[in-house]
Amino acid sequence: MLNNYEVTTDSLQLTLPHEYGTLIISDQPLANNDVTLYFAQHQLVAIEQATLNHQAFDRVITFVPAWDMEPAYLLAALTNQALTDGWTPTEGGIAPTKVPTNYATPLKDYLAVVMPLLDWLGYDFTTPTAAIVAPMPPVKKAGKPQHRWNKELSTVPFYVDYAGVTATVYWPKRHEMRIVAGATLVPDAPLNQDGTLGFAARLLILYVLNKLMPSQIITRRAM
Repeated sequence: MLNNYEVTTDSLQLTLPHEYGTLIISDQPLANNDVTLYFAQHQLVAIEQATLNHQAFDRVITFVPAWDMEPAYLLAALTNQALTDGWTPTEGGIAPTKVPTNYATPLKDYLAVVMPLLDWLGYDFTTPTAAIVAPMPPVKKAGKPQHRWNKELSTVPFYVDYAGVTATVYWPKRHEMRIVAGATLVPDAPLNQDGTLGFAARLLILYVLNKLMPSQIITRRAM
């Protein structure tokens, strides 16, 4: 498809077949009057804008047509092709330009060679549309934590490992806790900072007293 190519440190020059001229891919625009297209990340961003900010593009494609092809009409043909492919110019106000009849067929043949080449090189004339993001379903609020007994908990083991105490505990009934044999306890209950028994120790004492003296009523005041 290509007759010849030349690679330098800052450009790639391709010689087109059928004596259509050359196509030059570079980082910066060339100092000539040929047709220039500007790309950013392989997407077309501008056509023939000498004042374009260099930060707006990272590649420039320059079309150097053969002597018998008018650059102004080549520019019009490339612009029309870009608009047809879906390119949306950022500067706005660019409309398709009518190409004289005697240039229409030669330019159509020229584009038939150039456009597949640009596509193969990864240069795109279309303007990417914003991705459509499906709305996220509303997040259900977590329910309040349950601190009461239910039947499902009766077979769930609870593992205790705190302050030297290890045990496996079951909650078989609403008002009953069962410690599995083999639990490791500490001889002295931990105290509060003021030297008094903590809530856990007082609760354990109350539990033991209830077991030892089932006939005696021990109220919450004992805690």
